[in-house]
Amino acid sequence: MTYSHLARANDLEPADGHHHLLDECPYHREESFDPPFYVVSRHADVLAMLLEPEQWRNGDGPGVFTQRGGVLGSADDPDHRRQRKVLQDGFRPAAIAALTPRVDRIGHELWAQSFSNDGEGDFVRLFAFPFPAIVIAEMLGVHPDDREHFGEWSDDIVNGLGGGDLSLVQRAMEGIHGIVGGLVAERRRAIENGVEPPDDLTTVLTRAHLAGELSYGEVQQLCQQILVAGHETTASLIGLMLYRLATQPELASRLRAEPDLVPQAVEEFLRFDSPVQGLFRTNAECCPLGDHDLPSGTKVQLLFAAANRDPRVWDDPDTIRPIVSPKVGVLIWLSDGAFTTASATPWRVTRHSSPSAECSTRSRPSRSSGPFASTSRSFCAASRRCRFAGRCTRRPPGRTVRFGP
Repeated sequence: MTYSHLARANDLEPADGHHHLLDECPYHREESFDPPFYVVSRHADVLAMLLEPEQWRNGDGPGVFTQRGGVLGSADDPDHRRQRKVLQDGFRPAAIAALTPRVDRIGHELWAQSFSNDGEGDFVRLFAFPFPAIVIAEMLGVHPDDREHFGEWSDDIVNGLGGGDLSLVQRAMEGIHGIVGGLVAERRRAIENGVEPPDDLTTVLTRAHLAGELSYGEVQQLCQQILVAGHETTASLIGLMLYRLATQPELASRLRAEPDLVPQAVEEFLRFDSPVQGLFRTNAECCPLGDHDLPSGTKVQLLFAAANRDPRVWDDPDTIRPIVSPKVGVLIWLSDGAFTTASATPWRVTRHSSPSAECSTRSRPSRSSGPFASTSRSFCAASRRCRFAGRCTRRPPGRTVRFGP
C-alpha cells in the first residue's frame, strides 16, 4: 500500500490513516510534497524526539515551511526559556482558576445570545468559534470593538502552517500587531504616569518589555501566538466534542448521570481528537531516522494524534472511555519547545454543563485543512437544540442525531 499523508489530510477520521503509519510505516517519507518531509507516528519515538530539543529544534518554525525568528513554539533556548519565564505566572493553575468566573460569564452570555430564542442555530459559527476568541481577547485586554477579526486572523495563520496563502498570513499578522501596538502604548503611558494598568497579559508583556526582558517584536509575536494557539485549537475541538457526544448518546447519558467523570472525559477527548494533529521539528545535526539518513535541516512532523492512539501505549485506543485507568504513557497535547503534556496546558476546560436535549447536527466545508492544520476542542455541552456546522479539520458528516432523554 502506498500511503500519502497529503491525500489523507481531510479524512473525517484521520486515525484510519494513522493506523497505517503506526503499523506499517512509523518513519514515513512524504514524497508528494516539495520538498519531501518525514512523519513520525509512534508514541515512543515522538516522546523521545520531544525530549531532545537540542537536536530536534523549533527555530525553523512549527510548519512545513521554514520560518525563522518566531517565539515560544518557533524558538529554541535560550530565547524560548526567557520568553516562557515571562508568561508562566499568567498561566499557572491558580491564575487559570481565577479566570473561571469570567469564562463562565462569557459562556452563559454567548449561549443566551445565540440560542435563547428557539434553541437552534449554527453551533460552530454562533458559539464554538467566537467563544475562545472572546476569552483570549479578554485575557489580552483587547477592546470588544477590536475583536471582530480575531477568529479570521487565527484561521489564516494556521492555514499558513500547512502551505496556505502566505499573503493572508501577513495580513493577519499586521492586523494583530496593529491592535497589540495600541494596547502596549496605552499600558506604557499608564505605567510611566504612575497609573495602575489593567490586570491582563498585555500588561505582563509590556512590563517585561520595559524591563528589557522582551523586545517589542517579541511582545507582538507572543500575543499573536497566544491568540492562534488558543483559538483555533479550542474552537475546533468544542465542535468535535459535541459531535462525539451527539453520535454516542450512551456516552452523553453516562456523563449526565456521573458528572464527576467530566474532567476525566475532557482528558479523554483531548487524547481521542488531538487538538494539534502534529507539529514539525528540524534536526540540528545529521542523524538516522529508521532506515533513513537525514541531513541536518530536515523537516519532520511529530504526529501527536497518531501517538495518542498508539495501541502500544493505550488500551483500546479508538474508544472514548471517560474513566480513570492506568496508562503506560503520557498524553501528548502540544509542545512549545520544552516538552509539554496535557496537565501543563491552560486550555483545558473542566467545568461543563450537561447535555440534556436533542441536537441537530450538520456540517459544512472547513477552511482549516491539510495535515498540518491544528484541531482543537474544549467541552461545551449542548443543553438545548443546536445545529452543528463542522468548522474543524475533521468535518462531521451532515446528519441529524438525538441524545439525552
